[in-house]
Amino acid sequence: MSLISSLNTTFGGIKATESKMSTVSSNVSNADQTGYTTKDYQTSYITAGGVTSPSGGIVVGSISKQLYASAIDDNSDYSYASIISNYLDLYSTAMGTTDTTTSISGSVDSLQAAIDTLATSASDSSQKTNVVSDAATLANALNSLSSTVQDYRQQANDEISTSVDTINSALQNIQDLNTQITTLQAQGQSTADLEDQRMVQLSNLSEQMDVSYFFTSTNQLKVYTTDGQPLVDSQVHALSYDASSSTSSTTTFSPITLNGVDVTSSIDGGKLGGLIQLRDTYLPQEQAKLDQFAQTLASTMNSVTNSGASYPARSDMTGDTQGISASDALNGSGTVRIATLDSSGMVTGYSDLDLSSYSTVGDLVTALNGISGVSASLTASGQLELSSTVSGEGISINQMTSSVNGSGFSSAFGLNNLYSGTDAASIKVSSYLTDNPGYLATGVLSSSATLAVGDRGVSSGDATTATALSSALSGKSTFAAAGNFTGQSTSFASYAAKIVSDAASRASAAADKSSLAETSYTQTKSLLDNAQGVNLDEQTVKLTALQTEYQSSAALVSAIKDMFDELIAAVK
Repeated sequence: MSLISSLNTTFGGIKATESKMSTVSSNVSNADQTGYTTKDYQTSYITAGGVTSPSGGIVVGSISKQLYASAIDDNSDYSYASIISNYLDLYSTAMGTTDTTTSISGSVDSLQAAIDTLATSASDSSQKTNVVSDAATLANALNSLSSTVQDYRQQANDEISTSVDTINSALQNIQDLNTQITTLQAQGQSTADLEDQRMVQLSNLSEQMDVSYFFTSTNQLKVYTTDGQPLVDSQVHALSYDASSSTSSTTTFSPITLNGVDVTSSIDGGKLGGLIQLRDTYLPQEQAKLDQFAQTLASTMNSVTNSGASYPARSDMTGDTQGISASDALNGSGTVRIATLDSSGMVTGYSDLDLSSYSTVGDLVTALNGISGVSASLTASGQLELSSTVSGEGISINQMTSSVNGSGFSSAFGLNNLYSGTDAASIKVSSYLTDNPGYLATGVLSSSATLAVGDRGVSSGDATTATALSSALSGKSTFAAAGNFTGQSTSFASYAAKIVSDAASRASAAADKSSLAETSYTQTKSLLDNAQGVNLDEQTVKLTALQTEYQSSAALVSAIKDMFDELIAAVK
C-alpha cells in the first residue's frame, strides 16, 4: 500500500472515529430525553485498487420493535384499567360504607328506627317530625348520589373530548414524521431521531386507545383501529366528537365517528376506551340501581300511606299524579270512603262512592263536589285536588275496595304520598309533610258500615299505618333487575347495603386490575429501556475506547508524515 493510500485510509478512519465520538456524546447528553434510543454510527466503506477505506456513514437507532409492541399493548391496558379504577374509587368513596349513617344504608337504618319508635307512640308529634326528617335524609342521599353519578358521567364525557383531541394530534404527528422520514431517506440522511419521535407519538396514541400498526418496506408507520379501520395510511383519518351537544342530564351523548361512521362501541383499551366504558356502562349501571331503589321505596311507602289517614286531617289534598284530564277514562271499581273530620278526628260528614258508577275523571270530580264540605277540581298541571269548605275541618280517605286503573283511589291520584318523584334524582318527601310533619298518616279512617256523624273517624293514638310502614320498610320488597343486579326480593336495608358493598367491591377489583396492569407495563418498559435506552457506563467506556483509537490514528498520521518528510529529503 502506498503512503498516500495509507494516509487516506487513516484520515477516513479518523473522520469515522470523530463521527462515532460525536454520536456517543449525543447519546450521553440525550440519555434523559423521553423516547430517545441509543444511536450508533455505521461506517460505510469503499474499495479501490484493492484497498478498502472508510467513506462516510450514517447514524442509526436501536429501536426494539418487538419489545415496543409489547410496551404499546401494556401501555394501553394500563391506561384503560387505571382510569376505570380512579373513577370507581371516587364513586365508592362518595357512596360511603354500610356502617356510616350518611350512606344510603345508614339512612335506611335511621328511618327504620324512627318509624319503629313512631309505631309505639303514634300521637307524639315529635316522632312524626323525626320520621319525616329521616325520610328526607334518605331521599337527599339518593339525590346526592344520583348527582354524583351524573357529574362523573359528564366529567368522563369532557375527558373523552380531550382524549379524542390528543389522539388526533398524535395521528397528525405520526403522519408528519412519516413524511419527514421519507424526505431524509431520499437524501441518504439519518432518520434515527425522527423514528424515535414517531415511536413516542405511537406510545402517546396507545395510551389513549388500543391500536394495531405495522411498518412498510419503505419505513412508513401505518396505524389502524383494532377492527381494521385506518387511522394513518396515506393520510390521517381523524376521530370526530362534539362534546358540546352531549349532556348527562338526558343521558344522551354524541357518537365518536371515524369517516362519518359511529365507532364509539368499537373503541377498545386506553384511556378513551376506559372513559367510554365508565360513561356508558359502569356509571349508568350504578344509576339504574339507585333509581330502582328510589322507585321501589317510593311505591312501597306510598302504598302504605295512601291506605292510611293522618291525625289531624288535612284541609287540602293535592295529588302527585299529574297530567290527568277530565275526559280521561276512569277505569274504576269498588268503593272509596271520603269523610270530613273536625280537629279532634270526629266525623262531620262522609260519603261512600261506588267508582264503577263514573265513566270519566270528570264524572268523579263532579261526584266528589257533591259531598258536603268537600271541593274537588283538577289543577292546571292535571292533579286531583280536594279541599275542605268548612274552616277547621279536614278531609280523610279510606280506599276500602276502590280501584282506579289497578290502584286504590288515593294511590292512583297520589293524594297521600310520603314520597314524590320517579327516580333517585327526583325523589323527595312530599311538600305537605315537609310543611307540616303532623300530617304523616299513622292511623286509618274508620271503615265501619255503621259510621255516623259524630263518631270518631281517626284516633290520635292509632298506629295501624305506622306499624304497616315499619313492616313495609323492614320486610321483603321486589326489586326489578337493575344495572349489574338481577331481580330480587329483599329488604330495603339489604338492598341499600348491597349497593354500597358492590360499589366498594367493584372499586377494589378495578384497583387490583390496575395494579396488575401497571406491574406488567413497568416490567415491559424496563426491558424496553434496557434494550434500547442509553447505558451511561457503557457509553463512557465506548467513548474512552474511541478516544484511544483516535489518538492511535493521529499517531499513525504523524508517522506517515515523518515518512513523507524522509522521502522528500532523500529525493533532494
